[in-house]
Amino acid sequence: MGGPRRRRSARFWATVGLGAAAVTGCAQVPQPPSASSPATFTYTCCTSADINRVLHPGDVLVLHWIVTAVPPTRTYPEAPVRLSASLTGSFADAAQLKDTLSTTAPSPTVSASPVETTTRAGSVPVSTIAIPADAAPGMYNLTTSVESGGGRAVGEHIVRIEARAAP
Repeated sequence: MGGPRRRRSARFWATVGLGAAAVTGCAQVPQPPSASSPATFTYTCCTSADINRVLHPGDVLVLHWIVTAVPPTRTYPEAPVRLSASLTGSFADAAQLKDTLSTTAPSPTVSASPVETTTRAGSVPVSTIAIPADAAPGMYNLTTSVESGGGRAVGEHIVRIEARAAP
């Protein structure tokens, strides 16, 4: 009795093994993109050199967006990306700026024109904000946003504007 049962068992497991191999071979496993697949990029704002400096009324704040290639683990469809930046202020100091923004949402003092790009562009976009000639000295809140695929990522930084020294 023991002999035939072993043969059936061996045949059974061999059949199951072949069936599992066939199913695994047909599974739709995401594949990494080929060398010819287009690259995909994400955007964040901005270089520290853009923000960590003193500005004056009449200056132009130039924001160089940081472009990062998405690791090539999957191929993603191209999607539009909208990059925005605005300044709100002035505030006497950073504490007043944070207190005010935590309780209200003041209207931006001045905004950059939105930059339209895509997840495939890969170029380094630049936003510019012209500081009004009559801008009051103080701390300003720089708000940046990246919108794509129905999502939105927002960042905030403090920018300092000082009056120009008398000639």
